[in-house]
Amino acid sequence: MRCGVQLHDHQPERQWRHLDTCQYQTILHAEPPRCACNNHGVRVVKMPWAEPSSRFTALFELLAIEWLKAASQKAVAEMLGLSWDEIHGIMERAVKRGLERRKAELVSQIGVDEKAFRKVKAM
Repeated sequence: MRCGVQLHDHQPERQWRHLDTCQYQTILHAEPPRCACNNHGVRVVKMPWAEPSSRFTALFELLAIEWLKAASQKAVAEMLGLSWDEIHGIMERAVKRGLERRKAELVSQIGVDEKAFRKVKAM
């Protein structure tokens, strides 16, 4: 947030799981600053390494998404030492980001076979 704001205070300490270092879990600890703005009120500053609702860094989520392209949610969760719900949350955030970047395209042609046409016409 950049609109001529001043430091208000800091949130309590938060933690984010990062990529493992030498086969050890790496956890980032920070007290995110909160800024006071005349237009927006008091807001938490966005951390550059993670999304606001995530407990994982962007790089960790990228790794998980790459692994999800080749394996099931259960397998990736086991390999990263996470729960199925945590992996599913990472996947949902990735899908949301992808849909936000998606652009609508005009459809110039559409193809329908005769069997599908009859099913629609019969309804």
